[in-house]
Amino acid sequence: MNKKIKYTALSLALTLPSIASAERLNYAIGFTTGSFVDAGKVFAEEVKKYSEGDLDIRVFPLSLLNFAEMSDGVGQGMADFGTVLTPYFPESYPNTNMVADLSMTLMLKEGVSHEQSTVAYAGAMAEYVMLNCDDCQVEYKNENQVFTSSIMTTPYTLLCREKVASLDDISGKKVRVAAAPWARWVESLGGSPIVMSANESYEALSQGVVDCDIQAAAQLSSLKLSDIVTDVTVNIPGGLFSGGGSANMNLSKWNKQSSANKKAIMTASAGLVASQAFEGIEYAKKALDSAKNNGIALHEADPDLTNRTQVFVRKDLEGIVNEYAQKYSVQDAQKKAAAFIEILNEWEILAPDLDSRESFKDALLDRVYSKVNVNTYGS
Repeated sequence: MNKKIKYTALSLALTLPSIASAERLNYAIGFTTGSFVDAGKVFAEEVKKYSEGDLDIRVFPLSLLNFAEMSDGVGQGMADFGTVLTPYFPESYPNTNMVADLSMTLMLKEGVSHEQSTVAYAGAMAEYVMLNCDDCQVEYKNENQVFTSSIMTTPYTLLCREKVASLDDISGKKVRVAAAPWARWVESLGGSPIVMSANESYEALSQGVVDCDIQAAAQLSSLKLSDIVTDVTVNIPGGLFSGGGSANMNLSKWNKQSSANKKAIMTASAGLVASQAFEGIEYAKKALDSAKNNGIALHEADPDLTNRTQVFVRKDLEGIVNEYAQKYSVQDAQKKAAAFIEILNEWEILAPDLDSRESFKDALLDRVYSKVNVNTYGS
């Protein structure tokens, strides 16, 4: 019996070094629940798998860093990975933010579903930032970060306390917005945009501070807005949130990794983009189904409102590019925007066939991640 115990203890001891040698990395996610957290957990699992146990990621939903702290926190090593929302830091990431702000161009695409829009924009952002935007790479390097994967919501809908589906309906309405393009859209239709964070939406709607909120449909559930919202207009204003990285990595920590572990992180990052896209799509679908079943009315915008939205988008796109050139000194802004739109058009052609996480992940690996030289990326 004693010999057996000794042999068992010896066998256990021999296995301990491989476990102990795993490097623990912290991943700060600025969300508390929802598709982003779910996708982050899959990312952690895949990094461990692809690194053959060398890397062990611990996920911290909101508790480690909030969004306002995230960029500095990742750069300073308070977290090894983090969801960095670049619109929070306009002076630091203008090149990334400019192409992210072009998302309402999706309203000009005929026959592209919300699901396809999500996939196409996620793929385009990853490809553009990682392979086609040297100035984007400089932005992240200046913040001691490495961009590994795009972040994406589904297209925005109009969540209201009454039906808002026509030009007359929206005129005079107070609408919560998160960014300038949607604020300009509201103003162009005679409404009053009110800028505030998503976390303030519930209180603002419940107290009548705003009549409507521009959000991805999934927020009906994750922010419990279905308690207040009575009507959803599903096809306006369009556009989506795509500013930043879902798992930016501390550059100093990245540079210490072996080539094999860098490849593991990149492979898992392709999966993270795909997970966020399809889990976001699923969350949005479930939220709308639940809303309908609980008496919330779903509407399509009247043709006049849709047409006016498209007119606005065409005019606004040029203004966005000019603003970034003038206000943030983005060089060759028109050229960069055109390059991004070309990439987006290619992903829109691919999107109908990318109908699962795995097919999207494979496309990302083929078009983007296989072309990243991990030995020089980020340097």
